[in-house]
Amino acid sequence: MDVKQATTLASVTTFVFLIAGGYYIQQIPPYIVWLKYLSYSDYCYKLLLGVQYNDNDYYECSKGVYCQVADFLAIKSVGQNNMWMDVLIMALMLVGYRLVAYLAINRVRRRRAEGTISRAKWKFFLIPQQHSNNVRFRL
Repeated sequence: MDVKQATTLASVTTFVFLIAGGYYIQQIPPYIVWLKYLSYSDYCYKLLLGVQYNDNDYYECSKGVYCQVADFLAIKSVGQNNMWMDVLIMALMLVGYRLVAYLAINRVRRRRAEGTISRAKWKFFLIPQQHSNNVRFRL
């Protein structure tokens, strides 16, 4: 995988995690609901709601009428009671995702050392090539 493919994969993964978090789209199909538990943005969003609002806070839901924040449907569906659990899960994600990346890089390095992957595929710096009077770059 080169830099361009890795950037594309990272963008698609981030997009899927944001969509699966449920705050852009509330009606998520049941076959991808489980992705929100792998999404770091879901836990960040819960923590932000927990820091911003208390269960005893009120907002003006219509002119002169105040409603409790905890009764608001969007906040009730997300939940804001397990802040320490969300912090723990994010810490585990920090370690877990880095461990997966380390293992993947280690696997690529071993395969390259064995000769199953050519060195030219894994150069991450620009190499100038002369074509007529133009200088072109390739990865």
